[in-house]
Amino acid sequence: MNNGLSSKINTLCRVVNSPGSKGLRSELRRSGAKAPGTAFWRLAVQYIDPDGTELHPENEDRIHRWQAILWALALMGPKHRPSCALGKAMAAAGVSESRLTRLMRASPEQLHGEIRHTLSQVLSAGEYVDGVDLAYLILTAGKPGEERVRNRIARDYYRSTPLKKG
Repeated sequence: MNNGLSSKINTLCRVVNSPGSKGLRSELRRSGAKAPGTAFWRLAVQYIDPDGTELHPENEDRIHRWQAILWALALMGPKHRPSCALGKAMAAAGVSESRLTRLMRASPEQLHGEIRHTLSQVLSAGEYVDGVDLAYLILTAGKPGEERVRNRIARDYYRSTPLKKG
């Protein structure tokens, strides 16, 4: 795991869920996969890319991936907890194997919707999730490392799911 990414996600979760950030969180949730708005850029220049080396205007893919990460963190609200693996949280919430399969097979274009459905079920069950897992899922979609990230989520899910006898 990348400690730099973990640190960024933990900081972003604290900022997005701080008592004075309700409007910021609402704007991020509403924006979804749309073009990044002021809430995105406010957080991006201060916490994601303070030195201006990662989010160049011509790097639209990277900008949209970080927009999706902030959207997911805003959806999670205060349910971010480091070390609460996404796969384990999915199993604890009773997420079906078919939902896991859809998430694992989602193309970069489909991932937004699959994350929304998965998070809805996990959070409704009162489970916590490590936002770093979501960040890795989004950042690697369609790129090198994608399979490793998705395999880890599936492994965590099945480690936490009792085998069915039959």
